[in-house]
Amino acid sequence: MSERYTPAYALTVLSKSATIAYERMGMVVVTSIVWYFATLASVTAAGVVMWALPLAVVLVAPLSAAITYFGNLAVHREDAGFRELWRGYTRFWVRAVVLGAVNLAVVLILWIDIRAIMTAQAAWMRMLAGAWIYLGLFAGLLFMYAYPVMVEQDTTPWKAIRRAVILILDNPAYTLAIGFLEAVLLAAGVLPTVLLLSGSKAAGYLQIIGVAVYAGFNAVFRNLAVVRLLQRYDAARESDRERLQKQLEVEKMKESNSSATGKVEIRWLGHACFLITAGDGTRILTDPFDDTVGYDLPTVPADIVTVSHAHFDHNNVAAVQGCPEVVNAPGDKSFGGVRIRGVQTCHDTKGGALRGRNTVFVIETDDITICHAGDLGHVPSDETARNIGRVDVLLIPVGGTYTLDAKGAQEAVRKLDPRIVIPMHYKTPDLKMADLENAERFLAGLSRVERTPGPSYTVQASSLPRELTAVVMGYRKA
Repeated sequence: MSERYTPAYALTVLSKSATIAYERMGMVVVTSIVWYFATLASVTAAGVVMWALPLAVVLVAPLSAAITYFGNLAVHREDAGFRELWRGYTRFWVRAVVLGAVNLAVVLILWIDIRAIMTAQAAWMRMLAGAWIYLGLFAGLLFMYAYPVMVEQDTTPWKAIRRAVILILDNPAYTLAIGFLEAVLLAAGVLPTVLLLSGSKAAGYLQIIGVAVYAGFNAVFRNLAVVRLLQRYDAARESDRERLQKQLEVEKMKESNSSATGKVEIRWLGHACFLITAGDGTRILTDPFDDTVGYDLPTVPADIVTVSHAHFDHNNVAAVQGCPEVVNAPGDKSFGGVRIRGVQTCHDTKGGALRGRNTVFVIETDDITICHAGDLGHVPSDETARNIGRVDVLLIPVGGTYTLDAKGAQEAVRKLDPRIVIPMHYKTPDLKMADLENAERFLAGLSRVERTPGPSYTVQASSLPRELTAVVMGYRKA
């Protein structure tokens, strides 16, 4: 990928960040003051007793994630107030603690090693200090990117770190410029406090400015720098997708209409991920997960990928082979003989306040309507049921905790009235999410249950069952 973002562009990012921060000056001041005193308390405690260092991880890291979440919302021009700040704190608390602990461990290792090398008698040992200093610089740039990446893509700390490494290596000059500007911002925000503590009275006014704006403004600046990089990658992917889409259309034109069988294969890849193959060969993949879930990664070729929401166990599009068209929002799209409608719902029973929005996708092909409910967290209202429309095959979560539980799923089934229901997003021996229930309580409320020996099931419009039938699909690791 050609270098498009230069050190000069970093100044443009800084300027745009100033404009965005000015528009939200109230929350910039609030987040800055909260971060300043929390950090000051942690540093002071660590200066008294070294064992207080974990306090910085437990207190400051989640707060940094919350402020990063505020900066992300500001960059995307979304409302960001106290409620959103608290939401960011709770949503990313565990991940932020993990990322903060890794950050602290790296800093301590580098510091101990550099001190040991510098005090060594051998000259060749002292020469290694330079290499460790460069490693320290790289680590600083790495964690500068990691928090915004984790928040922007709502991913795990490890994936955020890996993506941050790629961003740094692909954009070294731009990253160094961003790092330099961030160091300047840090100096402007923290140095007045140091001067004040040393007895400088003139630093008082500068300290007020630093306390009031540093953390909030830096969150906007850091997020904008990372979001622009990620948008660059998305744009490149979209360009590749358009080029390969034309090739795909040509290939499909070569297929004979007689090749269409009218049969639709549904293959369960685990969790909420299915590979749906239409009669004409079009492949639709739903909610691909990452390598933390427990199932084999969905590294299969697909023409279309649907993403119900941007959580790590539903949005790993990067694992999919080929260059698929990604559908991740409500709306109506057609791809040859396949029509996909997205219906907006919620991930919880509080209107999305807890876990955000969820898109239910209705897939129409070969005279069959398949509804993938994603992480549906509530029983559909009458209006939502009307928007979804007729359903032949319903793929619905039943594991509870994050989605519908067995009782809620049964109510949803009664309201949507499918011919076939396939449970998903429930506890299995391979799934690592221990807080989900298995499918048995859901199945106990149904009169007809079929269990397939393998992960595939074929449906055809002419042979749909007359009575509601639950199909439990098997799963086998590769």
